[in-house]
Amino acid sequence: MVRLGGRAGIKGGVIKKLETKFAKMLGKETAVFLPTGTLANHIALRRLVGSRKRVIVQSDSHLYNDSGDCTERLSGINLLPVEGQFNLEAIKKELERARQGRVKSEIGAISLESPLRRGFNTVHSVDQVSEISKMARSEGTGLHLDGAR
Repeated sequence: MVRLGGRAGIKGGVIKKLETKFAKMLGKETAVFLPTGTLANHIALRRLVGSRKRVIVQSDSHLYNDSGDCTERLSGINLLPVEGQFNLEAIKKELERARQGRVKSEIGAISLESPLRRGFNTVHSVDQVSEISKMARSEGTGLHLDGAR
């Protein structure tokens, strides 16, 4: 793994200490420091989608509007924007649309930004996120939660 802030292969250092501290705080084996949220979102999606290179996103999301098409250009991930309310029903509708296309198009992940900056910082409730999470699991689809604000 290449560590930011130093050369690959160097053990220790301030970045390693930061990663270790956060991994411990979160109860994880490891953590990785990334310099931007855009990069973090991209890497998270890349990991979640695997070979299923389509992601359902909010049309007003930061990922869709401000990332300079990085997911498409760097990882071949296609973002499918949902207009209007981004809720369980809208997501199910998009999943069904993808299933009925002429060419099979599997959805690899659903990306949910909450609070939604362009949506006047609207927040999905815990119940809404739980519903979406359960549905994503039942579909074998990844769920990316972008809560940077």
